[in-house]
Amino acid sequence: VEVQASSCASLAVLVSSSENTRNMVFEQGGLSTATATLMVTESETMAENVLQLISALVCTDSKKALQIPNEMVLGILQGMQRFPNLTKTACIAIRNSMLMTIPGFQSVNTAGLAETLCGIIDSPTTPDDIIIEACGALWAFCTKQQVGASDLSRLFSTVLQRCDRLKGDDNSQFNSRVLTEAAGALSSVLYRVRDNPIPIPDNDIDLMVAILDLVIECDVENVALMDRMLNVILSLCCFCKEVLIQFGVIVVVIDCMVEHEGNELIQQQGCAILALLASTENLQVNLSIAETDGIDMIVSALAGFPENVQIQTDACRALSHLSIDHESRMLICSQGGLILVVNAMNKY
Repeated sequence: VEVQASSCASLAVLVSSSENTRNMVFEQGGLSTATATLMVTESETMAENVLQLISALVCTDSKKALQIPNEMVLGILQGMQRFPNLTKTACIAIRNSMLMTIPGFQSVNTAGLAETLCGIIDSPTTPDDIIIEACGALWAFCTKQQVGASDLSRLFSTVLQRCDRLKGDDNSQFNSRVLTEAAGALSSVLYRVRDNPIPIPDNDIDLMVAILDLVIECDVENVALMDRMLNVILSLCCFCKEVLIQFGVIVVVIDCMVEHEGNELIQQQGCAILALLASTENLQVNLSIAETDGIDMIVSALAGFPENVQIQTDACRALSHLSIDHESRMLICSQGGLILVVNAMNKY
C-alpha cells in the first residue's frame, strides 16, 4: 500500500506539471482507476493521494468539459466518510470535478452529495477552511447540476443559516472571509431557484437584505462579497420584488452603487436589480428610487460603462420604467439621461 500511495502521489505531481501527461493518464482511464481505488482503500494516505490525483486530472488548461466516471462523486463521498480528516481535500476534488464536467451530467451519480455538503456547512464544529471548501463544492454543484426542489430547499436553508451565523452578533464578529464563500454558494442555490421555485419565508428575505446592508457597514471594500450578495438579491427579484421593496432593498442597493461607483460588477448588478424593481411601475417605488439617488446612479453607470452591453440594457430599461412619472422624467433629462439613452440605442 505504501508503494502504491507513493506512486499515486508522484503521478499527481507529474499530471499537475504536464498537460500531455494529464491527457495521457485521463485517456487511459485514470479517473476510473482512481475512483475504484478510492472506494475500497483502507489507507488514509492512499485515499488522500488519490483525491489529489483526481483534482490534478480534472484541472486542465484547455478548460474543455469532461465526462467524469459515473461513480466518481460517490467514491469521493465514501472516501470522505471513511476518513473524516480528508474532508477538505475531498471537497476540493468535488469542486474541481464539478467545474470541469459537461453541464447537466445527469449520468453521474450525485446521490447524497447535497446532504453531505449540508452536514459539513451546518455543523458548528466545522473549521472555517473546510466550510470554505464545502461552499465551493456546493457552488460548483449547483452551477452544473439541475437540483430538485427538496434538495434546493435544504441547501438554501443550510447556507442561509450559516450566513446568519457568519454575519456576527453580540457574541461573535462579522466573518468576512467565510461569508464571502457562503454568499457565493447561496447565490448559486438561488440561481437554480429562479427556474425551480421553492417557498422562501419573508423573514429569510429580510435577513438577506440585512446581510447586504451589513457588508456596507462592516466590509465595504470586499467587492466579491458585495457582488455575490447583490446576485442573491437579483435572483430574489425574479419572484418576490414586492417583499424586497418592503424590507428596504432599494436604499441598500443604491448605497452599494454609491460606495463603488467605478466598479463595473457592482454597477451592473445594481442596474439589473433597479430595472427589475422599477418594472413594477409603482409610483411609490419610482419615488423611492428617485429620492435615494437611484436615477443619478443609473445615469452615472450608463455614462461610465458605454462598452458594457448589460449595463446599457438594464440602465435603459430602468429609466424607461421610471419615466412614467413626470418628475422622474424631468430628473432623468436634467441628468443627461435622455442623451445617453439615445446614444445607447444608436450604438446597440
